[in-house]
Amino acid sequence: MKTISPAIPCISAVLGATAVLGATAVLGATAVIGALALLGPTPAAADTWYVLPDSTGDAPTIQAAIDSATAGDSILVAAGHYFVILDAVFKDDIVLVSESGPAVTILDALPAMNPQSRQVLRISFSDHFTVEGFTMQNAKPVIIPNNEGGGIRITRSRAFVRNNVIRSNQIMNGGAIAFDMNCTECAGSIIEGNTFENNLGGHTAGIYSVNGQGPITIRDNVFTGQTSQHTIYFAGTTLDLENNTFEGNSSSVACVSITSASTVSGNVIVNDIAAGIVTDGAALTNNTVTGCVTGISVANGSASNNIACANETGIVCENSALQCNDAYGNAVADYDTALCAGMTSSNIALDPLFCGAQAGNFSLASESPCAPAQSGACGLIGALPVSCTATGVAGGRSESTTWSRVKSLFR
Repeated sequence: MKTISPAIPCISAVLGATAVLGATAVLGATAVIGALALLGPTPAAADTWYVLPDSTGDAPTIQAAIDSATAGDSILVAAGHYFVILDAVFKDDIVLVSESGPAVTILDALPAMNPQSRQVLRISFSDHFTVEGFTMQNAKPVIIPNNEGGGIRITRSRAFVRNNVIRSNQIMNGGAIAFDMNCTECAGSIIEGNTFENNLGGHTAGIYSVNGQGPITIRDNVFTGQTSQHTIYFAGTTLDLENNTFEGNSSSVACVSITSASTVSGNVIVNDIAAGIVTDGAALTNNTVTGCVTGISVANGSASNNIACANETGIVCENSALQCNDAYGNAVADYDTALCAGMTSSNIALDPLFCGAQAGNFSLASESPCAPAQSGACGLIGALPVSCTATGVAGGRSESTTWSRVKSLFR
């Protein structure tokens, strides 16, 4: 429930009303006021704005709560289905959070209910704005600058997008989320713990950023059913892409001309119809890619400790160094290294011995050549650790797979 801070310090609570009045009588009002000024202002307590679907909360709507909130405030939204198009402009240090989680707290930009037909949420000129715990869906912006950002558009802002379900949104660039072009203020933004489902984009269905200043961190998210050329597209922006799962998308993860400080690590990519990971300028480490056309394509960077298994082509390298990778069972070629800058003998082409590819388990058997016990100085190869033994898997061994077999699992 919203708590309102007093507009001025509650002096009588500190000194007692009698003492203040007595001091005024002895010293004069001017002296007392001057003495109180030396104490400095009392910081206003942060407010919590509680929003209910029937408009009986502290603010009648989510937008009204955003408009009323000041730095440090939280907006707590009760479970419900809200038809909204929201704007947060010049809103520093605000937390917009659901009370009961995304399954029962839905922000819906359904065009039939919102004729303006644009993003679910626009975050503009705001530092440290957090949105957490919602389902955001059905945005189909039609006339907006640069045709960017379906579910969420982030403009000149540092934003934190956590633990949401972002689904069934569409636009040309960034069906789910887009950062505006040349956004230096977006540095430090974090997109984490979200589920992205069935977003659509002409160019990018998931998350889009061009010529921004990073780092921008995308970690611990799940992407399924994105339809576009790219699931994630970053160009000219420092990116940390960590520990995400991509499954059954019709698009690649593309990180093009990003800075050498960018990292792509710990991601699992399964049955993305296009390339798995395409990078120019990044370091790729400990990713697992299977069931794609091209597993990993790396240019002007490096790739180490990755698994590319059962794709059409495993790892394509241009002006990059390869070390401690395992490319195995790819239909056309395991390694395409004609333009590679260097490939050491630490790269292998051996069955990684997944614990259960048919069940979507791409962790490793203890006997795997990618497990630290077998890989020597390379350490863990791939995104996932050892979690079974070959003898502990049905049939007496861990499962290898083929490209056609992996594709069949998700169609």
